[in-house]
Amino acid sequence: MKKNILVCFLLCVAGITGQAQNQEDHFNAGVGLDGRGIPIYGSYDWGLTGDFNLGVGLSLATGGNDYDGGILGAGFFSQWYGDRVFGLPDEFDAYGGLGLY
Repeated sequence: MKKNILVCFLLCVAGITGQAQNQEDHFNAGVGLDGRGIPIYGSYDWGLTGDFNLGVGLSLATGGNDYDGGILGAGFFSQWYGDRVFGLPDEFDAYGGLGLY
């Protein structure tokens, strides 16, 4: 029963986000659910020029069935926001990116 309540809670949790466009810095954090356990993650990215950013991320997954300890992940990423080019309203975040984790 505790596991079902925990799963329902995790499905309702939303990450903390902000805008990463127009050369603004952006912090993102959250809790998820995957086959390796319950990941807690965070990332920070810096707005570079125009529609590009560069960031770093960190995650820790605990409580997986096949893992006694935790799994630590870290990496770098870059994204290009196409909202301006595609003429989309500010409510949308259309972006593509590359990452190394």
